[in-house]
Amino acid sequence: MTAFIAGRSGTITRLFRLSAYMNLGSQLSIVTDASPWGLGGYLVQDGVIKEYFADNLSIDDLQRFKYEPGSSDGQQTWESLAALAALRCWAPYWKEDRVRLRVRGDSVTMLTAMLQLKAATRSPLTLLARELALDVAESSFEPDLGSHLPGDANTLADVLSRRYAPGAAAWVVPALLAKATEATLPPRDPSFYRTIEPPH
Repeated sequence: MTAFIAGRSGTITRLFRLSAYMNLGSQLSIVTDASPWGLGGYLVQDGVIKEYFADNLSIDDLQRFKYEPGSSDGQQTWESLAALAALRCWAPYWKEDRVRLRVRGDSVTMLTAMLQLKAATRSPLTLLARELALDVAESSFEPDLGSHLPGDANTLADVLSRRYAPGAAAWVVPALLAKATEATLPPRDPSFYRTIEPPH
């Protein structure tokens, strides 16, 4: 609560347009995936892929969640981190306006955290669920829903998440993304996590 209140100045306001009331906003999909080496995702607006990211797991990520590089033990954590990072990266598309936003991925754990905004106590996912809850609390509207993609149907995000995998030196941008813009994720240093320490 302190992190939420400290992030606002003055009275909290919400803008409700007629298009929001009628749910006429853009159709957005954020599709993410993760591997033991990286995070991948792309943004679809009204059927067109607009942006994508293919980021490596950083030293900050590994130290924060205490997983070894390349270990599959952190898979569910990385899946949820990919969704959180994607929502923050593309917040201008969804945070202040009514859009029909779907967050899609092949991780049921990530989708559960996304929809319920909570995770099992003492799980590394607890922190990520808190961060997701804070982002949603600050937005004008909640994302409409999460949608499960079978692993074999989530190939594009999977390819993006493996950009920095061993042996991926010849990695190239998939042809489906030729007209999309590569996005840069916000650094996941201590300042990325707003619910760990009370704001100063």
